[in-house]
Amino acid sequence: MCNFTLNWYYERFGNNDVSFSPDGKSIASGDSDGVLVWDFDLNQLLKHGCNMAHDYLKNNPKAESDRYLCDDIYKKK
Repeated sequence: MCNFTLNWYYERFGNNDVSFSPDGKSIASGDSDGVLVWDFDLNQLLKHGCNMAHDYLKNNPKAESDRYLCDDIYKKK
């Protein structure tokens, strides 16, 4: 899971209930109901962000200078 709920969980549980993995690629948070783990693979995050911005970059005339910002991200496997 990687979305805006991460910030909500971090604020809700506080920093005493959030742990970072040694390699920095995942975060775990928890409470009495269980533990949630987020995978933070940089390539996956970049693809997710580019997918979210795709229509904006493609169609907004004000984004003309940034239109091809994600082209290299889409080419990565």
